[in-house]
Amino acid sequence: MACGRCGIPRFAFVAEEALQTVERMLAIILAKMNAVAAYRGKEGGAFCVVDLKTGRFVIRPIIIGVVTDPEKRAKYLRLCVEKARRLRRKYMQYNHLLSWQSRNPDKGEWGGSICDGEYLWAFSGLPEEGDEALMLISAQSCGQIANGDPGKYAMISDNRVILDGGYKFWAKSNETEAEEPAGQPEGAVVS
Repeated sequence: MACGRCGIPRFAFVAEEALQTVERMLAIILAKMNAVAAYRGKEGGAFCVVDLKTGRFVIRPIIIGVVTDPEKRAKYLRLCVEKARRLRRKYMQYNHLLSWQSRNPDKGEWGGSICDGEYLWAFSGLPEEGDEALMLISAQSCGQIANGDPGKYAMISDNRVILDGGYKFWAKSNETEAEEPAGQPEGAVVS
């Protein structure tokens, strides 16, 4: 299997791995961004993955982390789905890679979904640049987008979480990278 846009081999999509990765990356982002006022009090959000071709859920909307307020849970679940569906439409029409490209705050439409060429990854619960950064680093860590692509995607939306180097906190140390490159989980199958 290869990325639809670039022909680079990618790992087979594994839903359980994606869920675990998003949960792990969310914890890291929250720990790193806790000094930023917009992230204070944030502990979780809604995540889903949609198949680009069929529009069907590969991972149904699910709460990751902690969201105790029922109204916020419902809002995050709704926004997560909206972002993925909107991005699918805009990808088909205009080749958009990010829901940020069609964001419309007046309509409550935000960034936070990415297209990896086969799947749409969406999250809602952080500020929109955090939602987008979480999806970019999670997709990269699961082998669905190439190393370096989070920065390329982030240039489209001017995502400062990624572009200011903040995303490097998830990368492994140089010693570990020599043994196992970042984003290539041990035992992953390339197809």
